[in-house]
Parts: sequence; C-alpha cells; structure tokens
Amino acid sequence: SERRRLDYFFSLSMMAVVGGAAVTALLGLIYWRHHYREHSPGGMWFFQLGIAAYVEIVNGLLTRLSVWLTTRENHRTQTEHEWHALSKVLLFKFLNSYLVLFYTAFFKEHHWLFGTEMKCWEDDCFGDLSWQLAIFVFFRLTFTNVYEYVEPRVKLWWRSMFLEKRAFWQTLQTALNGTMLLEVAAMSPAEQQSKRDRYDEFRNCDEILLSHGFATFFAVTSPWVCAATLVAMLVEIGLDMKMLTDHQQRPMPRLARNNDPWSVAFDIYGFIASGTNILLLIFASEEYNDWTLTEKLVLFVWLEHMLVLSRVALHLVFPQVPKNVELLQLKQEHMVHRCLENIKVEQAHDFSMFRDKHTDNVDIFENDILERDDDNEAEVEPTLNLGASARSMVDGLTEAKTWLPSSN
Repeated sequence: SERRRLDYFFSLSMMAVVGGAAVTALLGLIYWRHHYREHSPGGMWFFQLGIAAYVEIVNGLLTRLSVWLTTRENHRTQTEHEWHALSKVLLFKFLNSYLVLFYTAFFKEHHWLFGTEMKCWEDDCFGDLSWQLAIFVFFRLTFTNVYEYVEPRVKLWWRSMFLEKRAFWQTLQTALNGTMLLEVAAMSPAEQQSKRDRYDEFRNCDEILLSHGFATFFAVTSPWVCAATLVAMLVEIGLDMKMLTDHQQRPMPRLARNNDPWSVAFDIYGFIASGTNILLLIFASEEYNDWTLTEKLVLFVWLEHMLVLSRVALHLVFPQVPKNVELLQLKQEHMVHRCLENIKVEQAHDFSMFRDKHTDNVDIFENDILERDDDNEAEVEPTLNLGASARSMVDGLTEAKTWLPSSN
C-alpha cells in the first residue's frame, strides 16, 4: 500500500542519514586521536577507551532506532519483523563497531583524512589494531556486563520510587534485594514474574553476534582475541543465567522452523571474517611484499574459492537437516494434508507374517522311502555294465518295431 511504501522510504532515509552521521563521527574521533593524543591525559589509551565507550553507547541507541523503525513499518508476521530488524541492526552496528578497526588495518597508513596525513601508532598498523581491539574486548567484558547486571535493578528502583510511590529507604532496600522478601512471600509466581523485565531475545542474540565479529574479523593480527572472547562468553553465560532466573520474566516459547535469521547472520559474518583475514594476510602484512599486485589478487581469489568449495562440501557431507529428519517431516506433512483434505486410505492387508517365508522348507532325503518294501532291506548300489545296457537297447528297439504299420 501507499502507507507501507512511505514507511519503507522513511526507514531507508533515516538509515542513510544516521549511517552517514555515525561514519563521520567515527572518522572525527580518529582524526582527534591523531592530533591530540600527545596533549591528553593518558595519551593514546584515553582516546582508545573513549572510542570503545562511544561505540557501545551508540550501539544501544542504534538498536532502539532499528526496532522503532521496524515496528513503524508494521510487518505482517513475526518472521518478517525479525528479518527487517536484523538487517537494520546488522548494517548500523557493522559500521559503528568495526569501522575504526577496518580503517586502521587497510586505510590509515600514509593516507589523508580531513587534510592530514595519517600514521599508525609507532608505524605499526597491526599493533595499533591489536591494542584498539583489546580495548573493545576489555570494555565489553567489564563495563557492558556491569551495565547489564545493574540495569534491571535501576529499572526496579525507578518503578518503585515513582510509579508505586514508596518511601526512599524502602525503595533502596527493594533495589538492593530485587524485591522485598515479605512481598515475594505474599506474591504468587505470576505476580512475581510481572514485576520483572521482559527477556529480550533479540538483544541477547545481537550481542553474541557482535562479539563473534570482534573474535573472528581480525584473528590473524590478534590470535589471543579468541581466548579472550571465550572468557567473555563464559562470563556472559553466567550473567545471563542469573538474569534469566532471578530478574527477568520467563520467556514464552513459540514455534520456529529454524534459527533464522540469526543463522544467516552468522554465515554472513563467517564469510566476511574469512575474506578479511585473507586480505590482512596478503595485502596488509609484510609476508608478501615481494609479490606483485596481480600475484596477490590471484592468491586471494584462489583462497576465497577454496573456502567457498570447502563450505559447500561440508554442507553436503554434514547437512543442516539430516535425511531421516527430512523423511519424517515429509511423512508428517503428508499425514496433515490427508487429514485436512479428508482423504481416506484403503485398508492394506498385513503381510508381515509372510515376510520371512520367501522359500519353502522342503525336507530332502538321501533316497526315496516310497520305493522300498522293507526298511531293513539292504540297498543295492548301481554298477556300470555296458553289455547289459546294449541288450536292453536292442530289446527296446525290437519291441518298438512290432508296433510300426506294415508296408503291405
């Protein structure tokens, strides 16, 4: 409809404006870091920590903006809503979270930004990239998890203080303990659940996807980041378990055919990570400085084709849905179709009792018991006698000749 097209146009316009503003702001931070790192307290570390804090704050705002734009588009199904929301979040957060790292890896050394020639820290772009990536991972491991732990308690304090009109000390006790013990004892399980925040599945999966990008995009420059991300994920699992059981509402189960769109998002991040690491290894490192540009391009294309073929081969050897599950699904769909269309099936005879009776079990004896007059009679073994055989043949021919008609 006309209203839906206008909503889509508004979303695209907002994404273009906000994306351009985010890129410009990040490039401005990189420019200020280059000029004022020697005149600020903490030097380079101050700006790297400030960029990490800016990225996390803006990521939260971009998530809210993406969800608001998707809700405004009013999609028909939950699946369409999640696909459009994820596409916006994926684009926004990819630019906001990884632009500084990509710029440092590929474009910073001996390039101009706002009329100034840029240089890497101590003329080592990989070292500059590694330290900025370390700050990102450290910030997400500490400040982000602390915020996720404190946020529901602050929301509970806000509701208790301003919505339920409680006293200050009573509200402070409620904020520290989650809910007061006497109230919890008097509440039913449903009432206890209603006091908690809703579980945001989209936000949780989005955070995992973002951490996956930090762990894999620049692994060749910082191999340690995989171990650091593993530690961060273990802390995240423990914190999410605590939040889900004590401070958030029990999530409502809903039907889903698969894990899309998140499976597709992780596949996209996997291809981007493989391509980025190969580019870093071939074009940004010093391992292939003696190679020409054509040789580097040929090596890059060959490695990318090998990765794609490996992905296809693994998908064929280990399919996402096993064959027996596909057969069961087809059988279930056939049964549902037959029931809905009221298709009657003729009764089939059960031949299972004859399944193992393909051949008759006939007893074979060594001799014919019907031709023996006496069971105790000795058996006579046949012997070879050519003379007796010739006489028998002559007698048979003579007897047959008597039956022939006479010529007279």
